[in-house]
Amino acid sequence: MDGAGLSDHEQRILAEIEGKLQGDDQTLDRRLRTMRSRHLPHIPPVRLRTRGLALCLMGAISAALLIAASTTVKPAFLWAFAAAWTITFVSAVPVFSRWCLRWRKKPPRGGGERS
Repeated sequence: MDGAGLSDHEQRILAEIEGKLQGDDQTLDRRLRTMRSRHLPHIPPVRLRTRGLALCLMGAISAALLIAASTTVKPAFLWAFAAAWTITFVSAVPVFSRWCLRWRKKPPRGGGERS
């Protein structure tokens, strides 16, 4: 949009829509005021470290079960590996998505041009 903003008519229409939405749905009103995402709640750094250590442990268990399943060729080990790997993967998704968001928001190193 190249213009300076909304016209008076558009601002009145927008104010009417906002007024109707504020009165109709209190949950929507609260979400619009806070504008926080429900998908990635705030997790303290200590819990992230604990979750990371738990993921490393689950990864090691999954690797051990994979080795056991491939050497013994017993269905019990195969199913145990499948369950452990699935739990590890599902648990890792929120941690890696939060890590990616943090990585993307970091400013580039170097700080700019030198004079």
